[in-house]
Amino acid sequence: MRSKQREGAALAASALLGLCCLLAVVSSVSAIAGRLAATALPSDPLRALAAASRYDPLEWLYPYKLGDLLQRMGRREAAADFYQRALARNRACALCWIGLAEVAQATGRDPLPFLRGAVRYGRANTLVRKRAAVVYAMMGKRDEAVREFRAALAGRITNRFDFYALLLRIFSLDEVLESVVPDSALESLFAFARHRLPPAATRRVWERCQHAGKVSARMRDAYVAYLLGRGLVSEARQVGFEGAAQVPDGLIDPGFEGAQTPPRLGWNLAETEGVKVEIAACPDCPRGKRALRVAFDGEHNPAFFGVRQFVPVTPGARYRLSALVKSQHISSAQGPSLFVSGAQGRPGDPTEACKLYAWSEDVRLTTGWHEIAVEFEVPRACRGIRVHVARRPTKKLNRFIGGELWVDEVRLQRLPVLPEQPSEKAGASARARAPRAWGAASRRHHGAAGQESRGCIFDQPASVRTYHLGCSGQRLAQARGPAVAGMRVGCQHVREPKGEQSLSTAFCPPPPKTQQRVRV
Repeated sequence: MRSKQREGAALAASALLGLCCLLAVVSSVSAIAGRLAATALPSDPLRALAAASRYDPLEWLYPYKLGDLLQRMGRREAAADFYQRALARNRACALCWIGLAEVAQATGRDPLPFLRGAVRYGRANTLVRKRAAVVYAMMGKRDEAVREFRAALAGRITNRFDFYALLLRIFSLDEVLESVVPDSALESLFAFARHRLPPAATRRVWERCQHAGKVSARMRDAYVAYLLGRGLVSEARQVGFEGAAQVPDGLIDPGFEGAQTPPRLGWNLAETEGVKVEIAACPDCPRGKRALRVAFDGEHNPAFFGVRQFVPVTPGARYRLSALVKSQHISSAQGPSLFVSGAQGRPGDPTEACKLYAWSEDVRLTTGWHEIAVEFEVPRACRGIRVHVARRPTKKLNRFIGGELWVDEVRLQRLPVLPEQPSEKAGASARARAPRAWGAASRRHHGAAGQESRGCIFDQPASVRTYHLGCSGQRLAQARGPAVAGMRVGCQHVREPKGEQSLSTAFCPPPPKTQQRVRV
């Protein structure tokens, strides 16, 4: 009797085990069928998800995805129905709760019960807390929105830049700095500001980081680079030299003696193909013991701008950039020279229109120490310039450059402002008050050039001259340009001594002939 009972119990256990295995197989087959159904119709995801939900009635993910897709399509009532189906299968679906809250807010119903469920079941879900914060903000509950945003910031955010952009669409920058973003997230907010915000807003974030004591050397260097990229050279030096006894306002280390400067604010040296740059000792330096050495390998035609420094300047002022240079066997139709460019900002910045390009004469062949210079006027939109030792490529036959260039004692000197020329109307009235007959003799002596002219006006030889067009002592036109050595332009009643190299653009037409009487 007992043996029969044991056999019956064993048979029952075997049957129960077989039933469990069968149910597991059916469940697995249903899950596989659901996944296959979900991917069988990629062109119609709604039908695919509905079929997957029918094949696998225990899986909550399919109705949730259906609800999310319908909500994105604007079919909110149908989306709410599928969210409820997903909750019937999984009560702890926080994404379903927040989806219902968003649908309720959009359709004019009360989203608070759904928000409580979302926060309860999705306390550790960053996406749920962020979406809950947005719903609270749309309801006008800013304190609850701030609480949820701070909770989201404490979690793992995939794209913080998009998160901060969302914050600034809801709150002002002051509210974000004071209430929303904790001190632990200030570094990432500052990175966002450098990439997305204008200089004024970025400065406020920087000041907040300073107040919280969250400024690192890496952040300071990044902010200096940001300001230089925006053309704000003076502000960059204020940040880079913060805490120093004095902030330099001109060229830093003009003699290349290796002065200690913050990164990016002194001389920046960068080599390129065919060009080697270094600060080396030289026995015959004009001053000091070191100078800049630029070596060309003779096999390339480089566009070289690898030596530069940002310098603050005064808008509208005139400057003269000079340097002492020495060359050794520079063999090219285009040699290196000094180059000045404007520190131009990005579109929308105050320095957007800072466009300045000025070159000095180039250096070729073998020369001793001598000076090269370039004069320029700073545009009104510029607040800084870049000083380069550069070389332009050339298309001439002798384009490959070799040899060495030594540079020392780079100087930037502000020049006095030129007096304004009288207007055309004022000049006409002056000529009307003091008329002169054609051919009347007038003298103007230039002791430096040793020139004497009658009826014409000359300028003294210089690297940059002002050329005048006039006659009989009257100035008719004026232009500025570089001097041309070895060229002479004649003019009536002009006597120039031999050996002088000067350029005169004065021209005097001959006096009109007296009208002769004609007898008929």
